[in-house]
Amino acid sequence: MLNTVLLHQIQGHCIKMRIPLAWAAKPPRVKFAGGVRLKMHKETRKPIDYRMLFALDDDVIHFNAASVTPHPKVVVEAGQAALEVRRRPWEISTHHFSKNMEQLRGLIAKHLHCSVNSVALVPTVSHGMETVARNIELGSSDEVLIPSADFPSCYFAWRNACNRSGAELVLAPRPRLGDWTETILQHIGRRTRVVVVPQTDWSNGTHFDLKKIREATKAVGALMVNDISQSFCAAPYSVEEIQPDIVLSVGYKWQLGPHGLSFMYVAPEYYDWEPLETNWLDRANSADFTRHAEFRDDDLPGARRFDSGQRSQLQLVPMALAAQSFINEIGVADIFQNICGLNKWIAAGLSELGCVVVPDADRTGHLLAFSLPNWEYSASLMLALKENNISLSLRDHKYFRVSPHIYNTAEEADRFLEVMKELLQSHMYFTSRSRATDAASG
Repeated sequence: MLNTVLLHQIQGHCIKMRIPLAWAAKPPRVKFAGGVRLKMHKETRKPIDYRMLFALDDDVIHFNAASVTPHPKVVVEAGQAALEVRRRPWEISTHHFSKNMEQLRGLIAKHLHCSVNSVALVPTVSHGMETVARNIELGSSDEVLIPSADFPSCYFAWRNACNRSGAELVLAPRPRLGDWTETILQHIGRRTRVVVVPQTDWSNGTHFDLKKIREATKAVGALMVNDISQSFCAAPYSVEEIQPDIVLSVGYKWQLGPHGLSFMYVAPEYYDWEPLETNWLDRANSADFTRHAEFRDDDLPGARRFDSGQRSQLQLVPMALAAQSFINEIGVADIFQNICGLNKWIAAGLSELGCVVVPDADRTGHLLAFSLPNWEYSASLMLALKENNISLSLRDHKYFRVSPHIYNTAEEADRFLEVMKELLQSHMYFTSRSRATDAASG
């Protein structure tokens, strides 16, 4: 028996997700894979298979959500419906420029546990990061602290800001044992003006204790900026608990949405910052198409003044809205538990095979990384996995980043471990250096 759940509607096109009725009844939880509790199917008593909600190739294992995720069927349908609307532009009305966008903003706020007025829609994280960097007054005695292994778009924004102001960019070195929190805390001092940290290390999944870091930044009067692109919608995050100044994330990784739409949380005390650009949609009368020539100076409330131009994105907003609705239906907590359970199972199997696995205590849970005892063969192993239709990433020349999502299954985890066992025992790919030239690009 099936229950139809309405996830999205655009211009009369209903985008629906069909799921077994038993799934909607909040079935009991049982222990699985190292003690993590997973949502179970009421009748089969097995972990729920969300794979049916995606159109995936059966012969490919995609353990690469940290790079990009496949769209759920409902997101693909939302995109198709949006394109159909553009085929008939005479039917486009003002609600396409505001209603869908505000619904999307509301769901992002819900998953962040913050006010909807604090959410801005931006095209990229780098756009939001540049907005922040250009609004913070830095002096020659100030320091900006970021992890040495941070993502390049973060590094360049703050390097340029420090070059303009004479401030010092401090790169906290990667810790040997994965304790990023202690390393960051050791580098926060009286000169620290801004601390930019993620929730999860993008290359190996190691964890940052943002509550402790926030306490330290408050003690010295520094701002804390979080780029949670590698954890938003896959791991719990709460603005209410952490109390950051700025939060940024993309929408195409764990968030299951399209490229080209990201978001920025702005704490209320920074609503008066200058936007990176000025556009007509951010004005208070933008919904009234008959009054645009009045050139009003008052902005829309809250962080909406930081929305980028063409924020309505008639093709992308419906897809992002469908993705956030999809996540909302399942719940971030359940998504996190399912991924953690799968990763615990994989981590245990990799450890038995002799791989060096980042310990559970050092990582966020949804993102797993392992390395070979001899890093020299990493590129060869990466190529071998590709040839076996297993998609994951090699980062920092040594970390194999395993990032499953709810579309992955226990059977895929077992198949991955079987392939790994065969490859490690045969060594056939570890001696072929010439075939591994492009293996690290996954």
